[in-house]
Amino acid sequence: MKFCTLAIASLAVSIEAFQQAPGNGPCRGIGGPLDKVNNRYATEIDFDDCKSYCKAEEQCNAITHTKEINEGECILHGPGLDGTCSDSQYKSNYACINGGAKWTPPNSPWKGESWHSTVVVGTTNETTSAYACWELDDKDHLAQCNGDNCAFTDSSNLVAENCPSGCTFVAPPEMPPAKPPHPGDIGLPGWPKPLSGACRGGDEGTDKVNGLYATKDSQTQTQCADKCMSLSECTGYHHGPYCSIFGKEIDLAADDETWFATKGNYTTITGTKVNPSYICFTSVPSDSATTDDSNDSATTDDSNDDDDKDSGSNTIMNHKMIGVMAALGSVFFSM
Repeated sequence: MKFCTLAIASLAVSIEAFQQAPGNGPCRGIGGPLDKVNNRYATEIDFDDCKSYCKAEEQCNAITHTKEINEGECILHGPGLDGTCSDSQYKSNYACINGGAKWTPPNSPWKGESWHSTVVVGTTNETTSAYACWELDDKDHLAQCNGDNCAFTDSSNLVAENCPSGCTFVAPPEMPPAKPPHPGDIGLPGWPKPLSGACRGGDEGTDKVNGLYATKDSQTQTQCADKCMSLSECTGYHHGPYCSIFGKEIDLAADDETWFATKGNYTTITGTKVNPSYICFTSVPSDSATTDDSNDSATTDDSNDDDDKDSGSNTIMNHKMIGVMAALGSVFFSM
């Protein structure tokens, strides 16, 4: 059943104002293809209704949408859309809870995701993607000179000195903070050598895999692997700031306290998305598996990362290539 309300039908909004951001994939912020943008999301919402919901929210500046997953997946981007904290100094659910305050998520059916960036700059820039990004203002990530009849005196140099007296200079968004790479595989017995990156499915290794994810920083790699092994349909997992478990009907094991469902059209891992904060295990140990050198630590790099729960890929590593690359002793990098 499609999610809808009478209110959405009565919204008199201009959906023509949306412009598709360049490139394929979900919306991303000033930090590049790994920089997710603050949001709330829901499923079973078609494209036009998704745009209308955004226009009805004063803080919404862009949407990510796909009609191919969850009967229409709608993501609204912008500041404050992830929820609110009882202590206004905290802007994200993590900071709010860690600060001892109460976090209030969006009203059902919406769920919030807190991220540093609040303005869309581009996309994950994938080769292919079921998702597309649409924004209301493709210049809102630039510095602004606001006020009546205000404009920069030099449009090629948007700095405070070029914003006339009596006008208000607004600096561009700050880059997200750098985050460390994954510390490396701990070598649990029987598990294959992991790939670097967040697990993905589909023919090109770019699509969301059905499963569960745990609250941020709540699971060690051992706990993540144990959760996978406790579910008979688990086909693999990835570990990083978030632990995600994948497989057929794995999403049904959600408890909505520690573990949350992430529905996808695929149940088998076929590749990874570039993200050095994660390592991906594409299969589970067999009954006859024994410990060997295949559990050497995965190598990561020092590039910026972003925590990973949704779909979107920048560089694809398809499992059709794994055998050849492994023979060469290469390190795999593939979000």
